[in-house]
Amino acid sequence: MFARVSSLILLCLMSMNLMAMPTMKAGPEVEKKVLTGPAPKPATESDKKIATASAQKWLEYADTRSWERAWAASSDFYRNEMPVSHMGNLMYQHRKPFGALKDRKVKNVTYKYLKEGTLPGEYLIVAFDSEFENQKVVEVVVTYKEKDNLWRASGYMTDDGKGKPKSVESTKVH
Repeated sequence: MFARVSSLILLCLMSMNLMAMPTMKAGPEVEKKVLTGPAPKPATESDKKIATASAQKWLEYADTRSWERAWAASSDFYRNEMPVSHMGNLMYQHRKPFGALKDRKVKNVTYKYLKEGTLPGEYLIVAFDSEFENQKVVEVVVTYKEKDNLWRASGYMTDDGKGKPKSVESTKVH
C-alpha cells in the first residue's frame, strides 16, 4: 500500500507540472534524483501538523463548495495558474460522483524537496483515507511552503484504488 501511495504522490507532482515529464524513466532512483535534494532543513513535526491542518481546512472548503475560500487558501502558484471560477468547476466535476463526505482520516504525511522544475521548494503531501456516500478514496492534498513560511494547498488528486488516480489539473485559463 505504501508503494501505491508513493506512486500517487509522484503522479500528483507530475500532474501539477512540478517536474518535467521527459526526465521520468522509471524507478525510485529517478524520483530521488529529480524530486529530492539537500533541503534547507527537514520538515519538523510542527511543519507536518501545520500542513495537515492547512490541507484539512482546504478540504473543508471543498466539501462545502466554498471555492473562493479554497482558492484563497491555495498557494500563490496555484492561484496564478487557476482562476477561482475554473477551480470551482473542476473541483465540483471531480468530486460530484463521490457524494457527501461521511468520514476522513489522515493516512500519512510525506515530505519532499523539489530542487528543480516549475516550483522548486518544500512540499508536504498529506494523504487522507476518505469515505464518501458513494465510494471510498484516498485524497491527496499537496501543500507547498511559501516565502512567508506558511503551508498552502498547491494540488489535489484522488485515488479509488481501481485504476489511474485522478488529479484536478492546473490548466491556465485567461
